[in-house]
Amino acid sequence: MSDGDGDRFRDNEGFVGSVTHYLSKFVEMKLVENDLNIFKSISYKANYGISVLDMDGNIIYANEAFSQLHGYSADELLNINFLMFYHEGQVPHLKRLLDKLLSSDGCENEDVWHMRKDGSIFPAILECNLILDGDNEPSYIFVALRDLTVTKKAEDALKRAMSIADAANCSKSEFLANVSHELRTPLNSIVGFSEILLDGRCGGLNDVQRRYVQNVSNNGNHLSEIINEILEISKIEAGKAEVNLEDFCILPSVMEVKESLMHSISLKNISFVCDVNPELHPIRLDKTKFKHILHHLLINAVKFTSDHGSVGIHASAISDMMHIVIFDDGIGIPREQLPHLYDKFYQVDGSTKRKYGGTGLGLALTKKLVILNSGQMWVESEVNVGTKVHMMLPLA
Repeated sequence: MSDGDGDRFRDNEGFVGSVTHYLSKFVEMKLVENDLNIFKSISYKANYGISVLDMDGNIIYANEAFSQLHGYSADELLNINFLMFYHEGQVPHLKRLLDKLLSSDGCENEDVWHMRKDGSIFPAILECNLILDGDNEPSYIFVALRDLTVTKKAEDALKRAMSIADAANCSKSEFLANVSHELRTPLNSIVGFSEILLDGRCGGLNDVQRRYVQNVSNNGNHLSEIINEILEISKIEAGKAEVNLEDFCILPSVMEVKESLMHSISLKNISFVCDVNPELHPIRLDKTKFKHILHHLLINAVKFTSDHGSVGIHASAISDMMHIVIFDDGIGIPREQLPHLYDKFYQVDGSTKRKYGGTGLGLALTKKLVILNSGQMWVESEVNVGTKVHMMLPLA
C-alpha cells in the first residue's frame, strides 16, 4: 500500500468509501495476511468504532473503539450478531437501513441508538457499505460508528440555556411593558396640565413660572417618548406589532420629519442635505413606522453632529430595493463599538458624565422596525469623520 493510499484512509471525508474500496480489493485478490494487518492497524487508530460483518450480520472484526463503545472485549464481540445492539422497537428502522444498504450499496449519517453490554444506550451516527468480491457480489458489510453522547449532551445543555434565556427575556419585556403602561397614565396628566398652564387657560404666568412649567412639559414629553419606545420594542419582541403596508413616495415623509427637527437643526446651525429624487419609485412599507425610522436616525445624526456641521439623506433604487443612506459629519463611532449598536440600552459612551443623552433604545428599535418591514440595516462610521446608516427597503 502506497503513502497515498494511507492518506485516503486518514481522510475523514469519504473514509467509509475508501476503506470499503480496499477491503473489496482484499477479498477480490485474496491478499496476504500482512495487507490485512495494515487495514487492522489503521482502523485500530481510528477515533470511532469500526467493524466488519458477514452477510448474516455477525461480527468478524471490530476495532478497539468499537469494543469500548459497547463495553465488550474484542474477543467477546466476535460472532455476536449486530442486531444485539438494538432493542425490539428499532427493528422497523433496521429493516429500512438494510433495504437501503442492499439497494444503494451503502448508508450514511443514520441516527441510531446502540445498546451497551450493561444495557445502557448511547446515540450514534452509523455509516455502512457493502464489500464486494471479484464477481461484484456482496461478501461483507463494513460499519463505522461515531458516538454522539458528548454532542447530544452539549445540544441538550444549549437548548436548556436558550429556553431559560428566552423565558428571562419574555419576563423582562413583560415587566418593561407593564411598568411603561403604569407610568403612562400619570405622565399624560402631568404633560396635559403643564400644557394648560402654558396656554394661560388658568391665568397668566410670570417668566420664572413659565420657565419651570416649560421644563416640566419638556421632560414629560421626553419621558413619554422613552415609554413609547419601550412599548414598541416589547410589541415587536412579543410578535404583536402590526404592519400596515402601503405604497408611497418617500420625499414627503422625509420633508415632514425634517420639519419636525428644524428647531434642533437651526439651534446648531446645521445644513441639511436632501438628495432624494421626487420621481423616485415608491416603496411598500408601513408609512408611520417609516417616519419613526427616519426620525430616530435623523435626530441621532443631528445630536452627534457639531455646530455648523451637516447631515443628510440619499436615496436610490437598486433592483427591487431602495437604498437609503442617512449621513452626517459628526463625531463618529469607534470600530469596536459598532457590533453593539443594536443592543438595547447600549451607549457608546456609557459613563455617567457622558456628553450626549439618550436611553440607548433608538437604534435597537430602529433596526427592529426595519426588519419588521422586510428591510436590512447596517452602519459605517469613522471617528471624527462621520457616520452613514444604510437601509435596504422593498420597492412597491
